[in-house]
Amino acid sequence: MKKLNYTFQNIKQQLLNIMRKICIIVVILFIIALGLLPLLLFHQNEDVKHSDIYYYCVETYVAIGTILATLMALFGKEIRNYFFRGVLDAFGGELKENSKVEKSYLGYISIKNTGNKAVNDCELVIDKVEYMKNSATNKFNDLEISKSQCVYWDYNKSNSTIYKSETKDVQICKIFPESQTPSQNIPSKKEISIMGCKLGKNNKKGKWRISYQIRNSEKVLKMFVVEIYWSGELSDTLDEMKNELTINVIK
Repeated sequence: MKKLNYTFQNIKQQLLNIMRKICIIVVILFIIALGLLPLLLFHQNEDVKHSDIYYYCVETYVAIGTILATLMALFGKEIRNYFFRGVLDAFGGELKENSKVEKSYLGYISIKNTGNKAVNDCELVIDKVEYMKNSATNKFNDLEISKSQCVYWDYNKSNSTIYKSETKDVQICKIFPESQTPSQNIPSKKEISIMGCKLGKNNKKGKWRISYQIRNSEKVLKMFVVEIYWSGELSDTLDEMKNELTINVIK
């Protein structure tokens, strides 16, 4: 049900964007046609006086101005937001060493504002988490999580402003030994933690598919999915660890 809901929201957002573009194109074509109509009519009638042409052209352009003023009064905010707005894109999937804990690694994705306006009070929210322990089954199972878990951007901030052309790196997971022991005969247990949710016993190895939303008080700004695969092994170097853990952003 959650998967269908996510798909429906994504399709709905795409359809709304297409409808907005179609409406804008139709309005622009209507205004152009209205402005050219007097010239086309008078071009076919050579007996019309120049004063009449001037009069009807002025009346037509006044009517166009009135239409535009009415549209701005009714839909000014929506029109401005369409042409001047923030557009967020999620990409990347980078692994870094955790300098605070030995043999610990942090996973990041990047969020960039490719629009021409800052986006204020953004929240990065987990909508759904799926888990596949055995890749041979090729089947994900939904994990029970609290609805709409926020992921901190940085310094324990759940809200953030992303300015024009700015890129923010967000930590989405970490891998570390569960316990450190000086004994060489007892191996350390290993686990993965995904920011914003508790995995419980599903934290040893496998593949996780996390559905995210970036939203503010007005609307959902971006929806995307991240897939994390971990073999369950920890490596001594970052380059070796990149073979054990992968992070991919699905548009």
